[in-house]
Amino acid sequence: MDKRKKLLKMKQIILPPLLAACLALPAAALAQICASPNATSDYIVGEAEGRPSAMHWHSGLVWSRCIEGMTFNGSQCSGGALADIQKRWLEWISTQELLPLPFDQQADWGISASLTEDRLRTGTWRLPYRLEYRAVMSGCPDDGSGRPVNQEVLPTIYGQGGIHGWHWSASPKPGDVNSAWVTYFNLSTGGSWLSNNYATEARVVRGGQPFASLPAGPFADTRPAGTPWEFTLPAPLASQSGTGAAWGGARIGGNGLIRINGTGNWVREAIVKSGDQISVRMLAPATEGQQAAATLTLRSGQTTGTAANAANGGAEDTVVSETSTTFTVTASASAAPRACRVTPTGTGDGTSWPQAASLADALADFSCSEVWLQRTNSGGGPVYVPPSARGFAIERNVKLYGGFVGTEATRAERPDPVSPTQTTLDGNNHSRVLYLDGSLGTPLNDTLIDGVYLVMGLAAGPGANGGALYCNGAGAGSVCSPQLNRVYIGASGADGHGGALFNDASRGGVSSPVLTNVIIRNSNAGGDGGAIYNLGDGGTSSPVLRNVYFENTHALGGSGGAVYNLARGSGGVSSPVIEQASFNGNSAAVYGGAIFSRADGGGTSRMEVRNATFSANQSASGQPGGAIAIVGVGGDASVDVEHATFVNNMSGAMNNALFTQGGDVRVINSVLWGNPATAQRTQAITFFTGSTTITDSMIQDGCAGGNQAVMGGSATCPGVTRVADPELGALDANGMDGYPILYGYLPGANSQLLDAVACTVPTDQRGIARPQGVGCDIGALERRGTVALAVTLSGSGTGTVSGAPSACTTGTCSYNYPGEGSAQAVILTAAPAVGHSFSGWSGACSGTGTCSVTMNQARTVGAAFVGPATYTVGGTTSGLAGAGLVLQNNGGDNLPVPANGSFTFSIPVAQGGAYSVTVLTQPPGRTCTVTNGSGNASANVTNVQVVCVPSAHAITTSPAGNLSCTPATITHGGTALCTASPPSGQITQSIGGCNGTATGVGVNTYTTGPVTSACTVTATFAPPPAHTLGGTVTGLTGTGLLLRNGGEDLPVAANGAFTFTGTVADGGSYAVTIAAQPTGQRCTIANASGSNVSASVSNVQVACVPYFEGTTVPASGAGGTGRATFTGGGPACRFDLGATGFEAAPATPPPGRTLPQGLLRVRLVNCTAAVAMEITWPEPVAGYTKYGLADRTDTLPSYFAPTGLAISGRTVRFTLTDDQQGDDDWTPNGTIADPSGPTAPAAAPGGAQAIPTLSEGGLLLLTALLALLALRRRVV
Repeated sequence: MDKRKKLLKMKQIILPPLLAACLALPAAALAQICASPNATSDYIVGEAEGRPSAMHWHSGLVWSRCIEGMTFNGSQCSGGALADIQKRWLEWISTQELLPLPFDQQADWGISASLTEDRLRTGTWRLPYRLEYRAVMSGCPDDGSGRPVNQEVLPTIYGQGGIHGWHWSASPKPGDVNSAWVTYFNLSTGGSWLSNNYATEARVVRGGQPFASLPAGPFADTRPAGTPWEFTLPAPLASQSGTGAAWGGARIGGNGLIRINGTGNWVREAIVKSGDQISVRMLAPATEGQQAAATLTLRSGQTTGTAANAANGGAEDTVVSETSTTFTVTASASAAPRACRVTPTGTGDGTSWPQAASLADALADFSCSEVWLQRTNSGGGPVYVPPSARGFAIERNVKLYGGFVGTEATRAERPDPVSPTQTTLDGNNHSRVLYLDGSLGTPLNDTLIDGVYLVMGLAAGPGANGGALYCNGAGAGSVCSPQLNRVYIGASGADGHGGALFNDASRGGVSSPVLTNVIIRNSNAGGDGGAIYNLGDGGTSSPVLRNVYFENTHALGGSGGAVYNLARGSGGVSSPVIEQASFNGNSAAVYGGAIFSRADGGGTSRMEVRNATFSANQSASGQPGGAIAIVGVGGDASVDVEHATFVNNMSGAMNNALFTQGGDVRVINSVLWGNPATAQRTQAITFFTGSTTITDSMIQDGCAGGNQAVMGGSATCPGVTRVADPELGALDANGMDGYPILYGYLPGANSQLLDAVACTVPTDQRGIARPQGVGCDIGALERRGTVALAVTLSGSGTGTVSGAPSACTTGTCSYNYPGEGSAQAVILTAAPAVGHSFSGWSGACSGTGTCSVTMNQARTVGAAFVGPATYTVGGTTSGLAGAGLVLQNNGGDNLPVPANGSFTFSIPVAQGGAYSVTVLTQPPGRTCTVTNGSGNASANVTNVQVVCVPSAHAITTSPAGNLSCTPATITHGGTALCTASPPSGQITQSIGGCNGTATGVGVNTYTTGPVTSACTVTATFAPPPAHTLGGTVTGLTGTGLLLRNGGEDLPVAANGAFTFTGTVADGGSYAVTIAAQPTGQRCTIANASGSNVSASVSNVQVACVPYFEGTTVPASGAGGTGRATFTGGGPACRFDLGATGFEAAPATPPPGRTLPQGLLRVRLVNCTAAVAMEITWPEPVAGYTKYGLADRTDTLPSYFAPTGLAISGRTVRFTLTDDQQGDDDWTPNGTIADPSGPTAPAAAPGGAQAIPTLSEGGLLLLTALLALLALRRRVV
């Protein structure tokens, strides 16, 4: 097949999917531009209860960004069935219930009478009125463009899928019940009255009730210079009427920012509603004494709705309502900058490692200009976990350093090199790791993040961006341009864009970080930019990426598997510089398996790529740009590539590296190659107005087959195009060391890439100098011909360095080794001339032994020799039993001597110089002395003698009078037996010391361990333990309670715990008794005694109850002992002992009964509840009665039954209640007076037969019935 047919076939294969793909690309920005009052700056864009919305500053209303039935995708409105998008007027008004304000005659227009909600007051979504539509059209060109509204804010679609571009209003036509106003967004005429049976679109709005006035300011504070002041308004926003809801927008001037309801970012403007709580943030000026001010302005709309008869239909209108308040902050002296120490568990202020702070606290402390992070992974300990889903917040310039051990006093002491994976900041798939905010008034242009591992960061939720790090430079004047050095970002993701890093330069801001020595691996984005998303939307996001490695990062739902650059709108720039980089195994679901750049709406994206390898990156089938894709439709997009290597990059099943549509691709000195077995391969594809220029490069299938403009545009190959096999090695480190390793493809020794072009860059991807030959190699890697080893001899002496191909005896000797392949190891040996000495290596080696260098790069080694006229100092040792002896000469030149025999110090002494040999460290178990150890050298000194003898060690005892050891002086390694004699009244507690195992209580002998130095054996003594005795008292209301144990009496005055003063001996016993009862009570004891006591006793329980005892007054004979007690009545209820006692029976006994044991008159005081009374009489009780006033109206006493009476032998029980029957004073005064006594049947006179009578129970029942009858009479 000739080349022409081959190219035709290739076009037939790739053109259809490319055409479909390019038609799917975002359209150019709409040409329509509106002026104030409908410029983009006249809107606040955000959300209203989850719906993408825009607040119009000049009317105060909040508009839905899309018409009903469609959804907003970030820049356009799309989707929705036509039946959901187009409805008749009454369907919008009644069925969808979008009527703004009910009016009296609404039924005449067919509007349901059930629609009674005043949506102007409630703030719910509604149809706009005619003039409200006109308000968002003012200032937009009336040039027949068909979109007389701000398309960036309120995208309006017509002519697609049957959409008209006509929007129903809520205005009915006066006098015509069949018509309403429709606004034309596809015609410049603006609108007309239309039959309400016509089905067309609608856009909704909310608002119509103003906000209540903001609280009067100014609010003021003083803060250290350069630090923030955050203040929350004292009350949430409220509607003017106090009911329903107001909707509108809030803006703040000066350096102020606002945040709504304590969440989200600090912003300069926001859509707000009633109930929102506004917080204000201001930055104190940088100079002490200066003051900053800001004004918060709140706007909303006040709408006049349709009149009762719709006479004002089409004239309903909204006027803006405004309220404001001011804030001022004054700068005080700022804190001195300091380095703050941080650990994962720190809670201190960071002034020292023991007082280490938490990372969140250190970042919030503006005095912490440097933050030192203790390493986390070396010991498997805790990691740094962000405090919230937002991540660790950096809101000022600070330098964050990882890799500290946790003992360093200066940053210079941090171990070098730093391994980022030793200091882990872990989002744990729950939160972003870092949030850098340069929108708060402080430009983040002097912030450094160094030596850390950002892992498992997650930006979760729709539109959440920047899984590991979000760099917020959004807004005019905002800057987020930190430096990241030696940073590893791994296993992070975002549901939105930028799986690892999102650089936000929207709305005129700057977000251009500098990444140096960075790895980004295993990161995914749900949208664009699997690793990095650079957003230059009206601002500049042009990061510098130097020495950066991307691997296995994926844009799962968009473009730019590793990097996505977006330059949008006037002033929008995204022009990153990428040099010394490697992209391996990244992929995109659409374009640009490694990188995608897009410029639209007048934006500029001019990317530069130098010394980079792109390997096995993948874009989607039919979506070209397996490595790099750029789109410049509507903007200025280009990429300049120098010395790059593209290998096995794919677009679906096609070998493809580069793609452009409407942009310029310029490639020089690069390799574009793929798998020769792949049937479809075109390394560079150009579409429409784009151009691809590949200069002096190697292209698979040459320029014609590998660089194609398949549908417009241009594809050229100036210079020399090479097509032979590049003979590349495998993807490898190729001798690169340091951090990170940038994998690449090294040209073979006979490759046509070698020395093929003039150099345009000074080094290769690894940092190897270019050129290595007569010219530069094509591609990312420069093959080294040789690397040089330079050996330089120096010093006052002479010698020879061997180990290189030839010996070096003087000056500088140079040797060449192969620059690539397996690096050769060279071992150098230094030999001084006779009488000379070798003093050591410098450069790539140190010390005085052999020097080992690996020739994977140029190396320099120095060897220093010392001349003659010096003498050695040495001698002999004897008596050693092992290693440990260290000698010194002249206070230095430390010399370990491991065995008997001769020794010589390594540093000679100059002729006539003094020497002084001393023992620095004695060997274990030996004491060594030096003889002939000092003098002046006139020849080699060999007569220094060191004699060592076994050591003897003294054992001391403490206390000496009660402890002795035998022997008291012991040979090194021996043991001694020690005996304790406790002082009188004490016992031995422990004996220990001299390497032995400590004894326990009561042991009086002890054997030391092997004694290796003078030591002390110590014994402790103490008296035998004694134990306290006590317990608790309950129910005590009286006085005089006296407890006794042995010979000790303990008065107890109140309830609660008690403790005897005396103690109980260990093993002893106790028996607690009651020596005296309290007045009016009797107490009993539980757990009163015990023996073999081994711990303090606290469970003796004393329980007291009310008690009365006296002598009864019977009708005849001597009285007996009677007792009374009770329960209940409340805590203070007690016997009135002065008014309580036994007394004789009344002269008139109960009918047919006697009172053989008299009465007991009880008086209880301070009673607040019912009392359960118990009385024990000296004789058995047959019956029982009360004597007193049976009813509160009675004036004479009578006999009646007690309440709840129970008789058991000699004991009776019944209930008394204050102010109830049985309380003889019938008064609710806490006092109960109760005469009562036992009864017995009366004998018949003269022994006559007794007339049958009622039983006692019957009598009592009869008494009660008579009382009831009396009560009935009183009631009647």
